[in-house]
Order: sequence, then C-alpha cells, then structure tokens
Amino acid sequence: MALAVYDLRCAPITFDFCNFIAMAHMRALARGENHFDLVIRADSFRNSTPREKSYSLTEREWRLRNLLLEVWKITRNCRNLVVTRDPKWQLDQPNLFPEYDPTLRFGVPYLPTYSRALFIQTKIPPIAFTPTDSARSAAQKLVPSGLRLVTVTLRRASFDTARNSNNTEQWDSAATTLRERGINLLVLPDQDDCLGERALFTRSWSICEAAAFSLDLRLAIMELADLNLVSAGGMGVPAWYSEINYTMFNLLHLDHYVANVDYFRRAAALEVGDKFIWALPNQNLEWDLTEPGRLLEKYLKD
Repeated sequence: MALAVYDLRCAPITFDFCNFIAMAHMRALARGENHFDLVIRADSFRNSTPREKSYSLTEREWRLRNLLLEVWKITRNCRNLVVTRDPKWQLDQPNLFPEYDPTLRFGVPYLPTYSRALFIQTKIPPIAFTPTDSARSAAQKLVPSGLRLVTVTLRRASFDTARNSNNTEQWDSAATTLRERGINLLVLPDQDDCLGERALFTRSWSICEAAAFSLDLRLAIMELADLNLVSAGGMGVPAWYSEINYTMFNLLHLDHYVANVDYFRRAAALEVGDKFIWALPNQNLEWDLTEPGRLLEKYLKD
C-alpha cells in the first residue's frame, strides 16, 4: 500500500495540505495503486511564516483537527489516516514523497507549482476530492429539487484582512436581483465569521452556516449549484482538485506577499489570466472582476 507522510515540522497547517493530497493522489495512481495511506506527524509544528508565528499551540491543535482532518474526510482515495505525536516515529516503508527526509524532517512539497509539475509528468488529473454520499443526501434536503442555485464564498478571515471580501452590500443587492429571476443566492460562510463578527449574518440573503464546519457538506452543496463564486482563500482550494464548477475571484492584491503577481508566479506557476492546466472548462480563475453584477453577467448562463 502506498504511503504519504505530511510532517507539520516542515509543512503548514493550512489549505496548502490540499495540494499535498492532490500530489499523493496522482503519485499513487501513477504507481497503479487505487488507494494510499496517510501519516501526519504532529509532535511539533513549523514556525516560519508571519501567520504561523501568530498561532498559539491551542490554535495549531484546532487547525490540525478542524482543517487537516476535514480535508481528509473528502479525499477520494486516501484509505487510512494516522496522526502520530511520537518524535521517534520511523518510516518503515517507501514514501510516495521520496524528497522528504524523515530524519532531518524537511522536503514535504505543498505548493500548487508542484501539483502542476506532477500533472505534466503523470498526465493524471488531480481529482482528489469529492463529497461523500451522506453529504450529498444532506445537501439534497437543504436544496429543493429544481431550484436554480448560485453559491458564493466570501472570505471574512481574521488574519490578512486586506484580502477579505468587504463588498457585502453589493452581494446582498445581487441576491435580491437573482431572486427576482427565480435563482437563489446561497452564502457559504467561513468559520472565522461564524465564530467572530458574524457580519455575513446581517443581510437578507440565504446562508448555510453548517457548510462553514463541514467541507464535505460544502462540496456537496456546490455540486448542486449552477455557479459557485469563491473569493480567493483556503476554503476554495479543495474545489481546484474536484469536478465541481467554480469561479475564484478576488485573487490579486498587489501589495500582499501571498497575493501579488510574484507570489502566483512562484507558488503556482500562474501568470495573470491563466487557469490551472488541469482545470475543467467550467473551472475558472477570474483575475479582473470582483463586482457581483459583472461576475454573474459573465459566468451565470441562462
């Protein structure tokens, strides 16, 4: 059985984990394996980025349980998961990621530029994530049959607030316009807003709070939608490696170190105007438009 090791001493507790899972998916299939096992080494944590330096140990543990394990729940072919706290844990079988040094503990790849390179090498689409049948059943109960649906994910994180979606009044107006056309706009909030300011809960639109706490349910709802508009942020990353339609917007923030042109070029091998080379026709990166009306006009088909 193929094994993938994700070591939190040298890899982040962020949605970059999705890129790693997509690579494990491709490497396992390239070896003729239908499944792979996953070990997360969590006896210590990396502390190199400004965001990581702001984390308390409690926050790191929360993200391990509430982010990485949520991602694991939607993986298509990861069979078994082990989280080990043993600093003396030893790798006793071949790793899907031979570039990782389990003794010196560095070398885990986790950026989309590596996903791109592996896709070019293997020609295997990195479709690593899908909602479970249980989540699909729950989504069917939440979304009435025959209802035309547009979902929107608005970033409202407490860190890097400059990247947040702050034009909520415009989105509220767009929701009203869509209702007049017989289309429902459903907001899929992020956890920071649900557990903090709850700014997205003050508007007249429909909102699904449960989707903030279950990536499985979030993807299942998105699977039913005519259009999924996602403000750039971690919550949208699983869609990159799925068959679900998405349009990610609010990408560029020219003065921000993880959202400027150089970052996309270095971390994702993307130039302005590009999309991921494995993306399906209905999976888009929108580099220019951020206004709700113009996004809907361009991407919502009658």
